[in-house]
Amino acid sequence: MTASPIHQSALAVLSGSPALRRRRQPVRQRGAIVILAMMFLVIFGSLAAAMSIVAQGNLQTADSHVKINRSLAAAETGMRYMVYRLNAVAKTVKTSSGVIDEDEAVDLWDDVRAGLIASLSSESHNLAEPYEVGSVLHVGPIAVGPGQPTFTATFTPHPIAGEDYESSYYARPPYSDMSLSNLNPLDPTWIRVKIVAADGPPLSRVTRSIQMDFRINKRIKFAILSKSRVMIGRNVIIEGDIGSRFMEVNLQNGHPVQMVSDFRGMNAALDATLDALVNTLATNDVDGDNRLNIHNPSEIAGLADPQSYDFNGDGYIDDYDFFLAHYDTNGDRIVTATELNAATNINNKQLLELIDTFGHPNRPGYNDGIIDNNDRYAKIRGQIKMTAAMEDWLAGAAGGTYQDYFAGPIHPGVDEVPLTFQAPAEDMFDFGPDDFDVLSFENLATGNLANQAGLQAAEFDPGNPDSPQPLGSQVFEPVPFGAAHPYDHYDRPVYKN
Repeated sequence: MTASPIHQSALAVLSGSPALRRRRQPVRQRGAIVILAMMFLVIFGSLAAAMSIVAQGNLQTADSHVKINRSLAAAETGMRYMVYRLNAVAKTVKTSSGVIDEDEAVDLWDDVRAGLIASLSSESHNLAEPYEVGSVLHVGPIAVGPGQPTFTATFTPHPIAGEDYESSYYARPPYSDMSLSNLNPLDPTWIRVKIVAADGPPLSRVTRSIQMDFRINKRIKFAILSKSRVMIGRNVIIEGDIGSRFMEVNLQNGHPVQMVSDFRGMNAALDATLDALVNTLATNDVDGDNRLNIHNPSEIAGLADPQSYDFNGDGYIDDYDFFLAHYDTNGDRIVTATELNAATNINNKQLLELIDTFGHPNRPGYNDGIIDNNDRYAKIRGQIKMTAAMEDWLAGAAGGTYQDYFAGPIHPGVDEVPLTFQAPAEDMFDFGPDDFDVLSFENLATGNLANQAGLQAAEFDPGNPDSPQPLGSQVFEPVPFGAAHPYDHYDRPVYKN
């Protein structure tokens, strides 16, 4: 009897097939998960180690960066400090020689070096006392502060052993200056100051060094240095410092330095704006440079739109801005001879030529026939120093506001103070007859002037105007010479022919 297909299927299910039997067998465990886990442990461990190394490196890099910045700042501080002390000592060293040659420079450096040792010894910040080896001066280490970097300074006269004076270092200014072209190697009139600053413990110390070369020279920095009043009129520009030792500011017109604006008196409307500027300077000018810094809130206090007054865009408001605004008719920040009416006004012509030819002939815009920013106008390019006190001047001759007698912008050098009252004596040289070596001229005067003039006057010929004139004629001259309103007179004897 044959079974139906259904019964055959059931029979097959009941009896089981080989394929089904294989699927029901248990699966073998071969350790794959353990291997994967170990791989991940190795990977994450490597990443952790790398991150630790990177983190440690970052800390070391940050530490090195901090030490580099601190040591560099200490080196710059050391250089500024040594320059300050060098200038202070140099002012006390005097010489009667007019030109400083190699021999004179050696003697002067001996005096300066001795002065530096005396002034820098036994100071609280010294970690070691200064000492000298031959002509070389060693200073320091000096601590910038508690727990701060230290620096050492070395002063070495040129020529320096082992120095390559043919290198590119000496192919740039000031060494490439024409006046120094014959100094190769540099002669003993030059001194090198080298600062080496260090930060950190000995095993991880970072050092940075700065060096500068200074020339021993005899130069009076002042363009004008006077015991009497200094009066600077219109159409006058001065390049260099001005010093006044005048102290009698209680007298009428007793102004130690009196300046007149170059632009006052040219136009009534311009004068009105200059008057307003003087009033603002009297209340807002904090540094005495006769101009308003538009980036200084104290100096522009009360001005609604300070930038609108800065017509030449140099960041300051001064009388030149108002002059430019008045005469620059087309707004190009240039004043031409036509705009200034220089053809018919001699004062304006002189002013244009004065500003246009101010400074070095090689500068841009020199003598180009116009007034613009290339001319870098300043009434005084330098500092002004007075031994008088500002309070005494205000209470005396100035009558409350010295700016009424003190006009024109002052442009000092970098890091210089434009105006100093009560300047110390060491900054204001007091020259007398003994400070000048006139022996060579005295040796030329072998006779007596009065006797020689008397002998020549005896040969006077009334018919010859070129013959020696009789003695005794005198001239009553104003001081300053030719002044319309002199403050003194000189009764001068005259010797003719």
